[in-house]
Amino acid sequence: MDKQAGYSEKLKQELANYQEVDAVHDLPKIYHYWSSSYLCPKLQSLGFESLDDFFLSYISRRIMAVSLATCEIVSLGAGNCDFEINIATKLKKQGNLNFHFHCLEINDAMLQRGRSSQERKALPTSFRSRNVTLTLGNRPRLSISRVS
Repeated sequence: MDKQAGYSEKLKQELANYQEVDAVHDLPKIYHYWSSSYLCPKLQSLGFESLDDFFLSYISRRIMAVSLATCEIVSLGAGNCDFEINIATKLKKQGNLNFHFHCLEINDAMLQRGRSSQERKALPTSFRSRNVTLTLGNRPRLSISRVS
């Protein structure tokens, strides 16, 4: 099997695995152990309460810096867009309205779940289905192409 056929097969498998999965963040217990034991203490040492707080802080700063312009935020591999919608909701509660999330994901079913959630909350977010592939060779390159 050549590399392209192998990639195509893995892509089909990935799309099928998450076709009907609503709770993509139901992670194994080891993740919670690792994040609370190693990640959270590092974030806290930098003055952040959580990963959300980290992103919220820097995005809020950027929104203030661009003032009248719209702060454009791109999320690669957004899944169901739960994280992005959570951050957007918090930004909106803070009174920040000049931002826009661009959620990129290869799985249209996941993006549709994110889109449905976003519509209920009326948040400034767009959804794009993209196949984002990092190809390593002599020269690393990032290619972004439409997935149909």
